[in-house]
Amino acid sequence: MRVVVKLLLLLLVFSAGGITGGFYGLNLAFSKMREHATHIAELPDHAVPRLAAQLSLTDEQLPLFDAAFRRHHAKIVEIEGQNAVDVHQHFYEMGKEILALLDEEQANEFRETHRKICSVFLPPFPINFMVDGKAPVHHCLDLQQQEAAE
Repeated sequence: MRVVVKLLLLLLVFSAGGITGGFYGLNLAFSKMREHATHIAELPDHAVPRLAAQLSLTDEQLPLFDAAFRRHHAKIVEIEGQNAVDVHQHFYEMGKEILALLDEEQANEFRETHRKICSVFLPPFPINFMVDGKAPVHHCLDLQQQEAAE
């Protein structure tokens, strides 16, 4: 009987710890999401200088890059919670516009960064989604195929 009571107490303590840890994890995750939502408008202020350094943009390229990034970022933030297909479409258009500004070495680096952002940070592209009876095309992948074709 003593062993059963000890085991029940042990089970109770570990269960309480597990439940508490689960709730703490949920609270932390949602607080980080709220923090992200309030700071998403500041993304261009941090991303443009970092990408400019990564791509070694010239003084002539930087203002054009910054303008394109900010214009498309504003549109993506506006529609982000509504339609993942449109988000990817605008991200593809941004990539196309920026690629036109870059030389070959910069373009290769940007394509890789674009691919990572598309696959990790953008909302997932819907797989079994139909628009007017047709599956939408994931254009972000076209930038990678352009590299293979060149």
